[in-house]
Amino acid sequence: MSAPPDTRNSFIAEVRRRRNLFWYWPPFGLLILVLSHVLTEHFVATRWLDTAFSLGWMIVAAVLIMRIKNIRCPRCGNLALRPNPLISIKHIRCRWCDYPYEYGEE
Repeated sequence: MSAPPDTRNSFIAEVRRRRNLFWYWPPFGLLILVLSHVLTEHFVATRWLDTAFSLGWMIVAAVLIMRIKNIRCPRCGNLALRPNPLISIKHIRCRWCDYPYEYGEE
């Protein structure tokens, strides 16, 4: 039993979208951290604000990794991926049923 090709392609598109969201966050988040530090450097609570923004940045990164991890396989319905943002879209397979998600592979 295999999923239809458009289900496979939509799965790959969703993995790619979530992975890209994770990879776009670090530069954007660091830009926010630097701007917040520059804009608040004359306030007394600078260390507190820097700590709060840093913790917020790490929490968002963790949530984005969890979103990558919680993608379900269209074939077996189990969680398909490990929480690894470095995954290659070219070679992903379900970790339970070994279903390939490569384009054109049956």
